[in-house]
Formats: sequence, C-alpha cells, structure tokens
Amino acid sequence: MFTDIGGFTQMTEEMGEEYSRNVRVHHDNILVDTIEGDGVGLVIKFIGDAVMAILSEPSAAVERSLLIQERIRAFNSEHTELKDVLVRIGLHIGQVAIEDNIQADVFDRHVNRA
Repeated sequence: MFTDIGGFTQMTEEMGEEYSRNVRVHHDNILVDTIEGDGVGLVIKFIGDAVMAILSEPSAAVERSLLIQERIRAFNSEHTELKDVLVRIGLHIGQVAIEDNIQADVFDRHVNRA
C-alpha cells in the first residue's frame, strides 16, 4: 500500500509549513492506527506526506483502504476549520521481500506496481 495526501505541496505553499505539518500529523496518526490496528498491517516508512505499508492479506488491504477513507471523511467533518484532506491509495497484491538492516524496507515488482 502506498498513500499520499492529494494537493499537499500546494497546500503547504498556500497555507504554510506549520499548517501542513499539523495536517500531516493528524493524517499520520489516522493511517498508522488504521493500518496497524489488530496487527493486520505494518507501516514500513513515511515518505513526506506518503505512507508505504504492507498488510497481511489483499482483503485486509482493501478493507483498511476503505476504513482510511471513512476515517479521513470523519476527520474532515470534525475539523471544518481545516481544508479537506484527500488521501490517495495505491494497492497491489503479491509477496514482497523485507530487508531489515537499519530500517525495515520492502522491494520487488509488486512494490513498483503499487
């Protein structure tokens, strides 16, 4: 799973670093809680406003993706003082190789396709 916040660069330029950092912190908390809940998934790394994660099963990836969208919509409804956060999600299924030198990372054709 790869995610990113749609329009994050433009939001940062228009609203400033402090505003976008605040949005990103809320976003990261929602995604980590949703992806890693019940031990179903693992956030591998953050890439700016993006998240790279792996999940136990394709069905779990789809279910968590839908739950992320639901929780982001709820966040937007609760935080009307902020511009709506839009999260894009890319998924691909297949086995990946985990390398855990200093920080876990995953590689393989399925990562590239996602």
